[in-house]
This record gives sequence, C-alpha cells and structure tokens, in this order.
Amino acid sequence: MNWLRNFWNYISLAGVTDGMAFPIQKRVMLSNQFALVIGIIAISFTIILLSGPGANVAPTFTMLVLVSSIYFLNKNGYTKVSRFLVSIAPLLGLIFLNISIKLNSPDNIGMVHYVSPRMLMVSLIALPMTLFTFDEKKSLFLALIFPLGAGFFFEDIHDLFGISSEELGIDDEYQSTVAEDMILLIVLQLGTFLFLLNLNKQYEKINDNLLKDAAEKNSNLHRNEETLKKSLEELEVARQEDERRNWVTKGIAELSQTLRDNDYEDIYSGVITDIVKYLEVNQGGFYVADASEEIVSLHLKGCYAYGRKKFVEQNIEEGEGLLGQCYLEGTFIHLTEVPNDYIEITSGLGEATPSSLILMPLKVNNKVEGIIELASFDVFENHHIDYLEKIAESLAVFIANKRTTEQTKKLLEETESATQTLRSQETELRNSFEELQATKEEMEHKEKFYLEKIEQLELKINQSNSEKPA
Repeated sequence: MNWLRNFWNYISLAGVTDGMAFPIQKRVMLSNQFALVIGIIAISFTIILLSGPGANVAPTFTMLVLVSSIYFLNKNGYTKVSRFLVSIAPLLGLIFLNISIKLNSPDNIGMVHYVSPRMLMVSLIALPMTLFTFDEKKSLFLALIFPLGAGFFFEDIHDLFGISSEELGIDDEYQSTVAEDMILLIVLQLGTFLFLLNLNKQYEKINDNLLKDAAEKNSNLHRNEETLKKSLEELEVARQEDERRNWVTKGIAELSQTLRDNDYEDIYSGVITDIVKYLEVNQGGFYVADASEEIVSLHLKGCYAYGRKKFVEQNIEEGEGLLGQCYLEGTFIHLTEVPNDYIEITSGLGEATPSSLILMPLKVNNKVEGIIELASFDVFENHHIDYLEKIAESLAVFIANKRTTEQTKKLLEETESATQTLRSQETELRNSFEELQATKEEMEHKEKFYLEKIEQLELKINQSNSEKPA
C-alpha cells in the first residue's frame, strides 16, 4: 500500500510551493485531493452507464477530462483557476447527468429527481467555502454564484434543454417547500461556515502568535548562528594568520641557522636553495652588489634550478633591466605577467615562462647590498612576500658583514705579507749590519796593525838616526 500512499501524496502536493502561505498550501492540496476523488467518481459513473442500455457517457467523460486538468493547472501555478474548477465541477457533472437521465429516461423520472439534485446543488456551496480563504473574496463570491444559481434557477436550466416538469407529471406545489428547504440549507451551511471561519480565525490567531514566537526564536537562533558563524570565521582567519606567522617565523629561524653555518664556500647557493624550497617556488637567484668600481654591478653568486646558461657568472650594471632598476630604486618588484623573453623555467618537460616574478632588494641603512630573484608558476601569496621582506634586511646585513669580513681578511693577509716582508728585510739588514760590523772590526784590527807597524818603523828610524855620528 506504500505505492498508493506515495501516489496520493504526490498528487496532493502538485503546485504547492514553499513561498505560499500555509492556508493556501492546504487549500491547493485539497483541490488536488478533491479532483482525484471526483475523477474516481466520474470513472465509476462512466462504467455504470456503459453497462446499461442507451447510455450517454458524454457528461461523465467531460467531467473526467475537466478534473484531470486540475493537476496540470496547479503544476503550472494556476491555483485559483484549478480551485474554481474543482468548486464547480461536481455541480456541472450533477446538472449534465440529471439532464441526461431526464432526456433519456423520462418515464422513470419522479419528484426525487427534482428535489434531491436541487438540494445537492445548493449544498455544493460548501466546496468553494472550503477551497478559498475569506481573504480571496472575489474568487469565493464567483464560485458561490454557480451552486446558488443552479439551485434557484433549476427550472430555467431545464427549460434551456426543453424539459418541462408538467410533461413529466411534476406538480409545482413542491416549489415553496423546496425553496424553504434551500434557504434553510443555505443558512445552515453559511452559519456553519461562519462558525468554522471564526473558529479558524481563532486558531489562526493562535497559530500566528505561535509562528511569531517561533519566528522570533528562529530569528534569535539565526542571529546567534550568524554570530557563532562570524566568530568561527574570525577564529579561522586568526588561526590562518597564526599559521602564516608561525610559517614566517619558522622560515626566518631556519634561514638564520643557515647563515650561522656560513663556514662553507658556496653560502649564497645554499641560502637561495633554502629560500626556494621553503617557498615551494621553481627558480631563484642571489645577486650581490659590487661597488668597488665606478659603476656598480650585480653578480650572480648563487642560484637554484636555473638552466645551464644561468650557471655562468652574470654581471648586471645598475639601471640595466629589472634587476638594475630594482637596485637603483631599492623597491620591491612583483610581476604577475612576466615577459616571454625575460626568464624561463627549465624542467624535464621543457622550458616555460613563469607566472609570477619577485625581485626583492636586500637593504640595510638605505643601501642595497644585493637582490633576490624568484620565479614561480604559482602566484606569490601575501605571507610569502612578508617572509621575504623580513629576511631581506638580515641577508643585507649578512652580505655587508661577509664583505667586511672578506675585506678584513684580505687586509690581514696583506698586513701579514707586509710583516713577513719587513721581517725578511730586517733579517737581511741584520745580516748586513753584522757583515758591516765584522768588516769594521776587521778594518779596526788592520788599522791597529798598521799603526803598530808605523810606530815600529818610526822607532827604527829614530834609532837609526841617533846612531849616526854627528
């Protein structure tokens, strides 16, 4: 029986939308359900009529077609039209069936065929009062006209089809009784309708209050949900910011460790390799400024993932290309549209132009000590740039210190060389002095020797002169 229940629910909900007011939703559902019931009744009467002689199934078949259109009208949004048709469909079917019987079997017509259909037609005013709300006054009034008109103008309808009550042996004396019964029936139905309407208004008022309370609570819940959602979003943003800050701090710490372990020769290649891998980009170069000449030049001291041609030393003068411009202006350059002839990333799949390029000047005390060039197929994010800006000064200080250390080392080497030269010269001078001292001593000995010889000769001469006779 589940399929039957599912079919009933499927037919009942035809044309019902979430945007409809609740009373309208219920009445559209009723129109679908009434249409289905009327259709089943029409099929039953069609089968019964077909089983008898000289049957005329045109009224019941017409009714079947009419109620079948209700579903499609509701599906396409014509809910007022469909409810109006449901309101008058039983009335029309009853009129046509009654007229058909009177035309086809006049011998079997009695008083009941005049009184019962008439009273039943009037009682059908319950249908529009059920299918329309009191706020839909025009549609409700229009739908009420048909059963009331059919009840009060019952004989006139018969006259249109050429049916005379006198020819069928129906006495006119029943008219006053039927009129009183119709008025009483109408009053009872209207009274019942007004009573139920008032009761419905009270329930609607209660429901409105409950709905308002529920709406207010729902609104509060919605506001709380929005507040909670906003708080969660703020927490998520804060968490992401913390992750980015931690990521930047971690990268700075790792790079600082690399700079502290700078006892190997190719330190610049090690630094740019760490930066490229940490940023997860594709290519990078480390340029150091050389201001020893009149024209400053930038030398490629370290690189990662460059093509073979990039491994040869590059010298770029200040103002030359983007690197030279970055050095002159000392400002950060970020390109998201890289010229095709500027740089290419080489991989196993060939060469391709990167999507993003960053040139970060390494400055300390407003002096550019070098430039980092990074290229990637992906877009550089804000925390990537924040990381590069934070390490730029540290790298600039490192370059300056390294340059100072190298210059100091060179001066020490030159001083040591000069000291060794002076020591060598001092040794030579000492040796020369010793040789001169030895020569002096030798000269003094010779001089003393010669002086002694002279004194001896002078003594001999004086002796020889004294021995001669006067």
